[in-house]
Amino acid sequence: MADWSQLQNELLRTIAELLSANRDYLAFRATCKSWRSAVEEMPLHYPYQLPLLMLPYDKNVKAYSAFSLSDNKIFYLKLSEVHGRRYCGSSNGWLVAVDETPVIRLFNPFTKTQIELPPITTFSEVLGFDKSRVGAEYNVRSLFDGVVETPNSEWIRTRFIKKAVVSSDPTSNPNYVVMAIHGELQKLAFCRHGDKEWTVIEKIWCPYCDIVCYKEQFYVVDSNGRVAICNIDGPPDAVEVMPQMNIYVPPQMDIYQQTMYLVESMGELLQVVRYCQDIHTGEDVRYCEDIHNWIYYTIRFKVFKMDISRRKRFEVKTLGDCMLFLGSNNSLSLSAHDFPRFKRNCIYFTDDAVYSYKAGVRGGHDLGMFNLEDNSITSLPCQYHSSNDLGMIWPPPIWLHTSYRRNDALEE
Repeated sequence: MADWSQLQNELLRTIAELLSANRDYLAFRATCKSWRSAVEEMPLHYPYQLPLLMLPYDKNVKAYSAFSLSDNKIFYLKLSEVHGRRYCGSSNGWLVAVDETPVIRLFNPFTKTQIELPPITTFSEVLGFDKSRVGAEYNVRSLFDGVVETPNSEWIRTRFIKKAVVSSDPTSNPNYVVMAIHGELQKLAFCRHGDKEWTVIEKIWCPYCDIVCYKEQFYVVDSNGRVAICNIDGPPDAVEVMPQMNIYVPPQMDIYQQTMYLVESMGELLQVVRYCQDIHTGEDVRYCEDIHNWIYYTIRFKVFKMDISRRKRFEVKTLGDCMLFLGSNNSLSLSAHDFPRFKRNCIYFTDDAVYSYKAGVRGGHDLGMFNLEDNSITSLPCQYHSSNDLGMIWPPPIWLHTSYRRNDALEE
């Protein structure tokens, strides 16, 4: 029987150059050590790629799964490096992974590279961690009343960091910055490459919903739709709040939750509002008698285009040729022109309702595609995969998009 691990490197590189999909390249490099060492970690010859949907660990095959929109299939990844961790962010091909210990890491599933960030214990309200104190490992000062609480490791892993965004690919830009929404007040904090602790941005309203790095500046949006620019090159308090940018929509009887997103699309900054409800009763989770069996679903989106120079915004009824990908990932816009089989003017979304995990309700299930043309919602084919479909889906699904770009030779 032929020993495929002994194939010449030149032949392996020729084969690899014929591949054109992330999942195929990952599978190729995972075959054996000699194949992995023979080719580049990042396939720079690739055209634009649709994001992969990272799914939970599948006990049946003992591997993490990922859904490929391109060919409508689920494939499996041996990612022991992040087993048991939660993804609280995804940017430029990197996941932000939180452990039950204070460790926070950037992890690239394509290259298996890990970068350690300042630990959770360096956030200002986290006073300490003691792994021997089982069930009460952390000391955290409440920002409401100053009382010191003792949450366990799972609570911190699940709820402390809502979302984290990396400004650029650390592989190509060592001057990257990570911005995070954290804590019970969902405040902002950031760290630069090489920092030993997180810097918390004080004296600014919250809670926050989303962060985007737009034109080399961090823009953030709170739960009322107010937008601010974070000038992290100066003092931590040097934050510009954009006036007259409030699009707060009063709650309606049939809606219990609205979430805000910011996304760069075709050089413009968009603000997207997501509305959810109990699809059967319209009940608010606060008044639901059996929250463990309560299920929420997204029912619609609204999109606003922001005029930064004039500090104004207006609603848009179409995304044109674009598709948006929203969730715990760094919000993403791609042109349907690069993917002829996919619909334009649509929003692909995943479940990022951290509040659901706080309440103990089933989470992770709210996945789909929203069509702005007719306001319809279509479930993703991976909606209920594996044995996780009857309970909480953990970790919650998240879009993972690489920073690959078309080569000039591949431009149409």
